[in-house]
Formats: sequence, structure tokens, C-alpha cells
Amino acid sequence: MGQIMASGEEIIENNQELLDKNVQLKECKHCKMAIKSTAKVCHHCNKNQNFIWFYLDKFAIIGSIILILLASMQYYEARQKNIQANKALNEAKDAKLKVSKLNEIIVKSRESLEILKINANKASNEAKDAKLKVNELNNIIVDSKKI
Repeated sequence: MGQIMASGEEIIENNQELLDKNVQLKECKHCKMAIKSTAKVCHHCNKNQNFIWFYLDKFAIIGSIILILLASMQYYEARQKNIQANKALNEAKDAKLKVSKLNEIIVKSRESLEILKINANKASNEAKDAKLKVNELNNIIVDSKKI
């Protein structure tokens, strides 16, 4: 407690010395003690007297909060776009699978069509052959009647 009183007394003496020397004084924005009006830093509390430095920590906190909010908004937007992109990718994969299955069906249909064409040609040829045989038999019958 003796040290606290001694430091308080020293402060009073320092303030009195400054007043005696006709120095213009101002009040420290932080500790409210008298300091030279030209002082940039209080010699009592070692805090800067400049307005910007006085509020810089508050501006930094507010700026940090704003940056965190902006980053959060960007993250949310990017996440939503990522979800949409994944959904579109899955839809594209499904469409590709459907196209692949349709291509298989088309290939099988073409193969079946070719087989049908071949069988139709065979049937047509067999029908022609049968018609020729029928004509031959008719000719034989007609010839046999003439005899």
C-alpha cells in the first residue's frame, strides 16, 4: 500500500512540475491523467492518444466480424453451388447410363432387323422357288392333259 501511495504522490508531483513549467496539458483518453498536449503516448498508462490508434482494436474486431460474415456467406453460396453441381453430375451419369442402355437396345434391334431381312430374303427366294415349282407342275399337268 505504501508503493501505491508513493506512485500516486509521484503522479501528483509530475503533474505539478508540468503545470509549473507552463506546459500545455491535456487529459489522457485512457487513464484521465494530465499529459503534455503534444504527447502521442501517455507516460502513465503507455496508451496511444491518436484517435485511430485509440479505436483501432475496435475497428479490427468489427472488421474481423464483417470478414467472417462475408466468408460464411461465400462458403454457404459455394456449398449450395457444389450441391447443385453434384446433383447435375448425378443426373448426367444417369442420363449417360440410359443412353448406353438405349444404344445397346438399338444395336440389338439392328441385329434383329438384319436377321429379319435375311430371313425375309430367304422366304422370298423360297416363295419364288415354290412358285417356279408350282408353275413347272402346272406345265407338266397341262402337258399331260395334251397327251
